[in-house]
Parts: sequence; C-alpha cells; structure tokens
Amino acid sequence: MSDEIINKPIVISELNQNTTSTGKNNLKIKDQQGLTYTLWPHKTNGEESKAYQYLKTLGLEATGSTVSIGYKEEQGEYQGKTVTYRTIIGMRPAKEGVPQTTSSSCDCNSRLMALEASVGALQAKMGMDTPLPPKTVTEPPTPFDSSVSQTARPGDPNYVDPSTIPF
Repeated sequence: MSDEIINKPIVISELNQNTTSTGKNNLKIKDQQGLTYTLWPHKTNGEESKAYQYLKTLGLEATGSTVSIGYKEEQGEYQGKTVTYRTIIGMRPAKEGVPQTTSSSCDCNSRLMALEASVGALQAKMGMDTPLPPKTVTEPPTPFDSSVSQTARPGDPNYVDPSTIPF
C-alpha cells in the first residue's frame, strides 16, 4: 500500500457491511462518484479505528452525509482485471463541500434549464398560461446497474444501522 494519504470530502451514497473470504468484517462505502472505499472497524491491535468511531456517531444519517476522509490507494488484480483498493484511515466532519461535477460529468442543471425553456416555448405555443415551476438538480443521476446491489436507506427493511454492527 502506498504511504501517500489522500484527503478529500465525499458524500456517502452507500454503506454496506462486508465479510472477507478470511472471515474478517469491514464496511464498504461508496461515494457520490461511485468510487468504493473500505473501512476497517478495528486496527490490527484490536482497538476500534477512529474512522469507525466517527462513522458510528452519524448513525442512521450516515448515508447522504458529507464527510472528509483520508485514505490510501493500492493497485491490485481481481478476476484478471486491474483494480484500485481504497482504504479509509481517517474520517471527520467535512470542512468544505464536495467539488461540483467536472466537465466530463453530466451538467444536469444546464440541461434541465434548456429542457424547461423548450417546454415553456411549447406551452406558449399551445396557449397554456401556467408555466412549470423551476427545478434544480442537486446531484447528477446515476444509471441503474442491475449487477450492483442497491443501497438500503433508513426505513428500508434491509437497512443496517452502522452503530449496531457488532465488530
């Protein structure tokens, strides 16, 4: 594993408990860009990690929270493909927001405004005098991938409160 620690704010979009092939438990955290990180609840000496202690304080509100993480990356191979393993070594409240989407990402707000302008023009053409209320997209939609398990949210029958995970 690289010695370089990468720090950045993320929005927790998924939080899932995982058991390794050797029987060890960890948490898989997915961010707003779909990147997956591993958080180990315990250090090698058996003590609870500080990152896990902070995550437990978020409780039911962990999914959707903006946090600042410190993590290390390691390149590996899985099923014949090169993969990047990201291991969280620190987590705290975010002091800054998550960067906006890049130019390569979906610019949903500008696309939504263009669509609303087209609808407004069509409504005027049809003689409709009540315009649609303006809307703002706060995060880009993610495509549905049936091969990936979907996230359980608070209130869902499959949701697991991270503070109740017995590590």
